[in-house]
Amino acid sequence: MTVPGASSRGSASAGVADQCKSNRKKCLYEGSYESGERDYAEQEAKRLNLAELERLRRVFGN
Repeated sequence: MTVPGASSRGSASAGVADQCKSNRKKCLYEGSYESGERDYAEQEAKRLNLAELERLRRVFGN
């Protein structure tokens, strides 16, 4: 899955993130997965969720 500008750095990638916040459907991919891509996406989602959980625990001291 490729999101336009996702490989950019700095303000370009921030601009893409802002576009996704204002219109989430622009950033959703509705096609089929390539071989192994679904597993990668699920593992990456788990990793990101765990990282966010750890960040929140640090911020709120839990």
